[in-house]
Amino acid sequence: MLTEHGSSITSLAYSPDGSTLVTGGKDDTVRFWDAATGIERTVLTGHGSSITSLAYSPDGTILTVLAEGRVKLLDAATGQSQTTFSFDVTSVSYSPDGIILATLNTDGTVRLWDAATGKHKVTLIGHNNYAIRSIAYSPDGKTLAAASGACTVLWDLTQIIKSPRKFGGKSNKDSH
Repeated sequence: MLTEHGSSITSLAYSPDGSTLVTGGKDDTVRFWDAATGIERTVLTGHGSSITSLAYSPDGTILTVLAEGRVKLLDAATGQSQTTFSFDVTSVSYSPDGIILATLNTDGTVRLWDAATGKHKVTLIGHNNYAIRSIAYSPDGKTLAAASGACTVLWDLTQIIKSPRKFGGKSNKDSH
């Protein structure tokens, strides 16, 4: 049993190769554990608040830490911060190839970022003031779906990512 957090564990993620389990807690720490032995490897502090979500990039090189709306991209091997951005983010999702990071935001938008640099690429809109509850990439990474209210919005990313501007989505009429 992993018991080193000083308070509740709020998020966890396995590295893609399964060798590391990372936990985040209300105690403002991110802890790296050897998944086979349960031995703590590293502790990272200084996130400013409770950790609400953790996600590895598909290739395992970047660990994304979400703490009270701020996103930090960390080098997964060293824990060194690559970049930080804040937009009242509630959830993150990597494209299957790991190139694009999608953030679900409290302002009703989905933002797409270059996962390596943290540079903003495009903002997606089109939810008719419903709170977005979930986002997911298609397995080929060409479509991003977002669920809000009684509607699912689908974006064709092959067209959208080519130019940095705001795009509305088309509602899937079968999901209303």
